[in-house]
Amino acid sequence: MEPVKHSQIFNLTISIWKILGLWSDKSSSKWFRLYSFLCATVITFGYILFYTLSLLYTPLTVEIFVSEAIYYFVTFSGIIRVVTILIKHQQLISNLEIMDCQEFRECDGKTKEYIRQFENGYNGYLKVYAINCSGSACTFILILPLLNHLLRQEELKLPICGNYFLSDDHRNKYFLYWYLYQTAGMVGAITFNITSHTFICGLIYMAITQFKILNYNIANILINDDDIPINMEAKERIYLNKLYKCLRHYEILLEYCQSVQNITSVMIFAQFGLAALTICFCMCMFFLPLTQKELVFMGFFTAIILLDSFVPSLLGSQLTYESNNLRFAAYSSDWYSRSKPFKSSLMLLVERARRPVVLTGLQMVPLSLETFASILKTAYSFFTILSDKSSSKWFRLYSYIFVTVISFGYLFFYTLSLLYTPRTVRIFVTEAIYYFITFSGIIRVVAIWRKHPQLISNFIIMDCKEFRENDGKTNEYIRQFQNDYKRYFRVYAINCSGTAYTFILVIPLLNHFFRQEELKLPICGNYFLTDDHRNKYFLYWYLYQIAGLVGTVTNNITSHTLICGLNYMAITQFRILNYNIANIMLDDDDVPKNMEAKERIYLNKLFKCLRHYEIILEYCQSIQNITSLMIFAQFGLAALTLCLCMYMFLMPLSEKDLVLMGCYTTVMVLDSFVPSLLGSQLTFESNNLRFSAFSSDWYSRSKPFKASLMLLLERARRPVVITGLKMVPLSLETFASIIRTAYSFFTLLRGAQDQSRK
Repeated sequence: MEPVKHSQIFNLTISIWKILGLWSDKSSSKWFRLYSFLCATVITFGYILFYTLSLLYTPLTVEIFVSEAIYYFVTFSGIIRVVTILIKHQQLISNLEIMDCQEFRECDGKTKEYIRQFENGYNGYLKVYAINCSGSACTFILILPLLNHLLRQEELKLPICGNYFLSDDHRNKYFLYWYLYQTAGMVGAITFNITSHTFICGLIYMAITQFKILNYNIANILINDDDIPINMEAKERIYLNKLYKCLRHYEILLEYCQSVQNITSVMIFAQFGLAALTICFCMCMFFLPLTQKELVFMGFFTAIILLDSFVPSLLGSQLTYESNNLRFAAYSSDWYSRSKPFKSSLMLLVERARRPVVLTGLQMVPLSLETFASILKTAYSFFTILSDKSSSKWFRLYSYIFVTVISFGYLFFYTLSLLYTPRTVRIFVTEAIYYFITFSGIIRVVAIWRKHPQLISNFIIMDCKEFRENDGKTNEYIRQFQNDYKRYFRVYAINCSGTAYTFILVIPLLNHFFRQEELKLPICGNYFLTDDHRNKYFLYWYLYQIAGLVGTVTNNITSHTLICGLNYMAITQFRILNYNIANIMLDDDDVPKNMEAKERIYLNKLFKCLRHYEIILEYCQSIQNITSLMIFAQFGLAALTLCLCMYMFLMPLSEKDLVLMGCYTTVMVLDSFVPSLLGSQLTFESNNLRFSAFSSDWYSRSKPFKASLMLLLERARRPVVITGLKMVPLSLETFASIIRTAYSFFTLLRGAQDQSRK
């Protein structure tokens, strides 16, 4: 009898998706496709549209807004899953076909045991999760309010969101229709969240199960009772065929995991990206004056949100573990008495298994317990910030107003203005250039605000004893660092602030007062406003944009020079360390009594250098954590910004505008070039440590000295490389690629412009 297909375990999920209009095939009728379209738009996207409008008009009281925001984030994550399933429909079908292939359906005893364990585990978790989700939601959101309304005459409210964008009269008049619509949307959202969550978990759990089966089969490659080899050659051929069977299984399993990665990537990123904020708001809800019913519901809801992230993370870690365990399974097999072809094939398997399977969200968020722990830590960090009572309330009020009104409010209005900017090339390109710089600056503001404790720790490291040795050469290096940093700070600040204030503020004001030229808003045109409104409140918008410009320029100067200064300090310390290691010698006041005392002095000096190296590495790791997001945002936008700057030179500009664009482009190039140069220099100096160690007088030293030096050399094989989000290395190669990319974009735009003229 043919074995049962594994994909049949998802039949219930697929049937529900068909009811929701999310699953169709070539045999589906046009009426079903119409039904699918209506479900995906009216119920799903219409549901999130009204929810978004309601959130925007929600009263800014903590109890109402936090509650609405929590449900909104969960709903938004569900919409991402809906879109993913609609887009990845064909890949889902291919994935289910792989599950039903022959290699996944071997029917020996141990395989059946693993498959039975998978089916029981999946069905058990589906029941528990479905009962918890649907039971708590329907009980506390639908049933109890209805019973209280019918039996206690309590006011019945809309179950999900208050639809605050409607007037009270309209909401009351059509209350029944809105109530039924939100109820249908809630039932659909809960049902889909249950099925999509368990489906993702089921796909990953199937991969884990297949790896367990593969590990067992490789570790137990034996000849069955019905395999009776004629001679040794036939016996080895049987063993080799069994190994080839395992290799084929492994190949299909990797293909299956890649398919799971492609399907779940966006879902994982969206879910984990919103998880920290959702959990933080859930914790905040427990500090609000809630009824007993609301407390119980929030407990269930928080447990579901945690399960939503914990179970996939646990399965992701388990998948990585089982795929990594393949090497040990291969070693546990009876390989030592097998033939050379068998050993060669097994070696290839072991070599491939060195890179375990790791599922990620958009290649940035690994599906692992470490990620889940970081989500909880981030949620708790947000929560402590929201509930912090220790700092001065007036300073917190000032910080809040400054960051929101000046920074995020400034970016918000700039974004609106860019969206409404007239589609004439010169105006739009100018607005876009300044917008990208402002956006990069806001990322720096967020990074500095978020990494404030790490910045303080970094400054403490800079002031430690190991960084402040007072011999002649150390003082020379430190003095050079201070002079260079101050000089660059002055040059960069004068270039940035001088250019911005002269061409954007001073010259337009002088032309307005002396030449009666029309005065325009200094940064963006606020095209989302009507002409009457802009003229009526021109002075207020002008002062607001000046304040934003001063804040942006000041932040860009200080944050850029801070990044450069932190990296330059690391370079300086590596230079000091290289010099100290290459020149380990006895001082004039060191008078050893014998050879043993002499070697002890040399060893202590080396240990001092090793301690210095350890603290430098800690300092560099701190720099990495602080500047990672800043570097990624800055370098990510640099190519596009430089491209638009070059494109501006093709336009008919006045002399003043040409000078402004020249200075502006210089600042943009410096913004990327100097950190890249320092990043390359830091990598070079940290790599130079090996040559400094070799240049020391190691050959005449004691064995402990040489052993300690060898450990230093071993660690120094991996030089320090600062990166942006572990993707963009801070190096001159990255800067060169930015310039090449900018020029490629520029030639593309220029070619499109020439083509349009023809």
